[in-house]
Amino acid sequence: VMGEFAKAVHGEGKVTFLADGGANFAKKIGLTKDTGNFGGLRSARYSALVSNGVVVKLNIDTQGLDKSTADTLLAQMKQTAYKDPLELYCKDDAAADECRIYED
Repeated sequence: VMGEFAKAVHGEGKVTFLADGGANFAKKIGLTKDTGNFGGLRSARYSALVSNGVVVKLNIDTQGLDKSTADTLLAQMKQTAYKDPLELYCKDDAAADECRIYED
């Protein structure tokens, strides 16, 4: 399904599309929802802006499709278009492990 979605939106080779059919990743990050007979335990709907393996923006839908939209993520990407998103993250939380500078 994810591969077909990538083709449909012409994102192949431009964006990394990841599926989580068994909700294993969602469980580890605490973003699951129980859909009962509709599909059981599934990933919540969200979008994330990730830089160098660090989530710098996380948009979790609370009512339908209200925060994880492409428009939201694109606006966040434009805000960081000329800056590394990780740099912006560290500006707000310089003490985070991801922001440590190593000499070697």
